[in-house]
Amino acid sequence: MKAATIRKYGDATVLQSEEVTMPQPKENEVLVHVKYAAVNPIEAMQRKGHLKWLYTKGMPRILGSDFAGVVNKTGTSVSGFKDGDHVFGMLSTLEGGSYAEYVTIKEDQLSLAPKNFSPAESAGLPLVCLTTWQALQDLGKMKPGQRILINGASGGVGVYAVQLAKAMGATVTAVTSFRNKAMVEKLGADRVLDYTNCSIVDLNDLYDIFYDVYGNYSIGQIKHLLQKNGSYITTIPSPSNFIDQARTIFSAKKAKVVVVQPNGEQLYKVAKLCEEGKIKPVIDSTFALNEMALAHEKLRTKRAQGKIIIQVAG
Repeated sequence: MKAATIRKYGDATVLQSEEVTMPQPKENEVLVHVKYAAVNPIEAMQRKGHLKWLYTKGMPRILGSDFAGVVNKTGTSVSGFKDGDHVFGMLSTLEGGSYAEYVTIKEDQLSLAPKNFSPAESAGLPLVCLTTWQALQDLGKMKPGQRILINGASGGVGVYAVQLAKAMGATVTAVTSFRNKAMVEKLGADRVLDYTNCSIVDLNDLYDIFYDVYGNYSIGQIKHLLQKNGSYITTIPSPSNFIDQARTIFSAKKAKVVVVQPNGEQLYKVAKLCEEGKIKPVIDSTFALNEMALAHEKLRTKRAQGKIIIQVAG
């Protein structure tokens, strides 16, 4: 099968298309023919070698977590899926593998894709929606009516964070630039702040959750914006953020780092929200598998409006 691999760490040019061995499903796994995958910042960090101390696999490596495709084969104990089902899912960010024509995934990490979304649209959902679900529900214990600020509201995570937070009943303040204001308002944000002409740290508002998906603030900088028992939640797995998480474990105002995990049950709930019209797809651009380096270059600009998608199979 074809896959985009890396054989060394470096810039986007280390990503190359080559033939690799197709995986086979274990008894509790599903083999999926991948139609589309998505690109995420964590994969750029892995490509550069920033997180190499976390990985045990050698080279070549296939990066990628998000995918959407069709079930090709099921393991002997799989009962919830059958050949031909349209599915979407997220592979472990540590293991990767979705930059390829075929992937294997555990049954409980997979979900039927939203019926009203195309495979390309579905491929952009898993990692970002699971990240936000686990950040707001599992870590933030968010309740309807609470106030949340989303910093980086027009990027791959942000566009779905706005929609999920609204679907969960939150009042959403979104931070982005003026060129993305109309788009973010259309996604449902109650208030949009243009970071180019206002200072976030000088706000007089209080929030239950400060959700930083861009990564340019720390809890020390925005602690005064949190309610008494508020949380600063970041998607950036940096050493300083983990130190802040440990440092505030016994504090009323806590710093938390969301480390997303595959979860088929949560993806099923995301799919239902899509089918109810509460989540709409936001795709910035689409690249072919052999254009993976270009896709990573686009990601590097941090100017994508929504998700960068990879067409893996025709």
